[in-house]
Amino acid sequence: MRNLAFRGLRLPRLGAMRSGGFFPASLFAGGIQGAWFDPSDLSTLFQDSAGTTPVTASGQPVGLMLDKSGNGNHATQTISAKRPIYTEGSGLAWLAFDGVGDFMSHSNHPFTYAGAFTVGVGFSKTGSFNTFETFYSAGATRSSAANNTKTMAFMLGNDLAVGSSRPHLSTDIWRPSGVAGSTTLTAAQDSVAVWKSGNWSTHRSGSNTKIRLDGSEEIASSYNDVDPSSLNAGPAYIGVFDPLRLNTSFYQGKMYGLVSIKEDLGEGNLSKLETHLATKSGVTL
Repeated sequence: MRNLAFRGLRLPRLGAMRSGGFFPASLFAGGIQGAWFDPSDLSTLFQDSAGTTPVTASGQPVGLMLDKSGNGNHATQTISAKRPIYTEGSGLAWLAFDGVGDFMSHSNHPFTYAGAFTVGVGFSKTGSFNTFETFYSAGATRSSAANNTKTMAFMLGNDLAVGSSRPHLSTDIWRPSGVAGSTTLTAAQDSVAVWKSGNWSTHRSGSNTKIRLDGSEEIASSYNDVDPSSLNAGPAYIGVFDPLRLNTSFYQGKMYGLVSIKEDLGEGNLSKLETHLATKSGVTL
């Protein structure tokens, strides 16, 4: 990764300079764990996982995406065929995931079993909505037994555990149980989603886990009766639920930005984060 020392010479493009005066880096002050990924900032993108070949143009693969939170949780993909594609259009920039095998991963996910979290994403879902289609997940391991009720997921697709094929936002602990939002998602619509909770161990409580879409809080309904027993310390995945065991549930669509943090953000910072992600995604809140 020898080129990383010179990344300051490469200028951010497009939405990287338009953030509404707020930058998510402030959320990680004092060493708070988490990650911040911004595809519009070309200085953070490389075609290979070693960081030797910068991304310079639309249509190039992304094998390394630097974490801007200061925690060093850089996202990588070592397999060329599984790398998302950097894309530009209409003054915006995003990573395109193909829904078949594209994903990236980073170590040190910011979640704990009995702890708070906030995850915010800017996205546009393309193609059909597949079962358990997952934008972001954490804790997966190679052992199916270890995964049972110990892997968390933030979904943007059909969740059959809810009892319908309605495309929606949901959280999940594998086996599965979780909280589903009330609004039907629309394909090809630029949106901002936020999941937040004061305590993951009680995530199925409608009063504890909140789901927001484009600045409005969803009516959250819990489903199934399996509560998590713990949370694996395994890596986090962008664009898939669990490639180690299931090798399915891949996300198809755009990623304009992703912020995950070990905090239940208050309304002030949450609103700022949503506005930031909306700017990156071309969304009017």
